[in-house]
Amino acid sequence: MKKKIAYEIRTYSKVPRKLKTQVEKICHECFYARMPKKEVKENKDKYCSKGYAHILALENSSVISTVELFRRVIRYKGKKIILGGIGGLCTVKKKRGKGIASYLMKKSMEDLRKQKCEVAFLCTNIKDPKLGGLYKKFGFVIMKQPYTFLGKSGKRYTEKNGMIALVRSKSKFNLILKGKETLDIGYGGL
Repeated sequence: MKKKIAYEIRTYSKVPRKLKTQVEKICHECFYARMPKKEVKENKDKYCSKGYAHILALENSSVISTVELFRRVIRYKGKKIILGGIGGLCTVKKKRGKGIASYLMKKSMEDLRKQKCEVAFLCTNIKDPKLGGLYKKFGFVIMKQPYTFLGKSGKRYTEKNGMIALVRSKSKFNLILKGKETLDIGYGGL
């Protein structure tokens, strides 16, 4: 018989100081630990946006998984789009493969819907079948066109690792999905 994991989910508009260090440690472990210093510096310039919420999975008052949510208004092909973003989804190594990230994704999509986001966006290593599979379960598809954004330094970045999902507007989702023009997501990658 499998042992059931006991954890709680909490949403914060601002992560409390006592948990912030834990969130930073998990994100460092997931995203920066094996990166060269130059790449870490560039990624910190790129991913400088502040989200409107963090969803945390806690086990015995310790953060075991985290995700940050974003909301912004952009324009694409002359249309205003309320774009929701999912960033920094990660789980501590010893808790991976237990469905925690999937549960955070489910809660994230529910929250983006409540925030009236029309389309959800994220960037990931689209060549990693585990990540692609996780996000595809929630309706995310790989964008054919690149996306662009301004980093903290003012440098413009263009990437080709974006995925989008329908949240509330099928027509705006299809507009982006079928579009060929680069999608400008504004300031800071998500």
